[in-house]
Amino acid sequence: MPKGYYVDSSIWRDYFENRSDRFRPLGEWAFEFFKNLNKDEDLVVLSDFLIDELVDFGPKVIPFLKDMKIQHVIIKVSDSQLNEAESITKVHFEDAVHAVLARDNSCILVSRDRHFLETTDMVETYKPEDLF
Repeated sequence: MPKGYYVDSSIWRDYFENRSDRFRPLGEWAFEFFKNLNKDEDLVVLSDFLIDELVDFGPKVIPFLKDMKIQHVIIKVSDSQLNEAESITKVHFEDAVHAVLARDNSCILVSRDRHFLETTDMVETYKPEDLF
C-alpha cells in the first residue's frame, strides 16, 4: 500500500521560492524530499483547500508533480472537516484543516510549522529533511 504524504503550504513555498533561513537550505530540502519519494510506493495527497491557499504557486504544483513522476491525488475538504477544524483551537484554522485532512486520509503531514506539534495526537508530522 502506498505511503501518503500531505505536504503543508510552507514546504511548497520553501520549494517554489527556494527559501532558506540563516543556516538551512529549506528549498533544497523540500526538493530532496520530493526527489526521494519512491515513485511506485508513495503518494502526495493535495486538497482543494491547500491549492487555494497557495495562491501564487497552486497552478505550478500539479505540473511539478507530473514532471517528477510523483503519484498524486486531489481531495476535496468536506463541510464536516471544516467544522471539526473550527473546533480545534490550539492551532490556526488553516493548520487545523491540514491536520484533519492528513489524518482522514491516513497521511504523514510534512511541515516545518511548529504549530503542528500541537496536533501530534491527530497525525504524524515530519519535516522534509527527516524523511530523506
